[in-house]
Amino acid sequence: MDLRAHVRQLPSYRVFLVFWGGLALVGLTDGLGATARVILMAALVAACCRRATRMTVLLVAGTAWLLVNGFVVNNYGQLHLVGGTDVVRLLLLVGVGLAASGEWSRQVRTAPDPARSPISTEMT
Repeated sequence: MDLRAHVRQLPSYRVFLVFWGGLALVGLTDGLGATARVILMAALVAACCRRATRMTVLLVAGTAWLLVNGFVVNNYGQLHLVGGTDVVRLLLLVGVGLAASGEWSRQVRTAPDPARSPISTEMT
């Protein structure tokens, strides 16, 4: 494995970027509403998850969700789960991360084509 492929699989710098970038985003966008700040955090997740592995996407989206839950929804830095909206935010961040990583398109490209199957279905 070459160095680029190895660095691509390391989640640590991506989690670092989303954590500190998310804290900066929370601090700089204090006057905006919660929805706009969640959208900006989703954009940050997309930027950090580009060409990432599935595990890295989950780590980055989970870190961003904790920041959203603690500093955007609850302004005091305390995690407070309020119900279905927290799950929707988590699913949004994971979905954006997976879309940015290309995991869905990779699965579609690697799916076997039944028309090109090496097993013949003709009876002789």
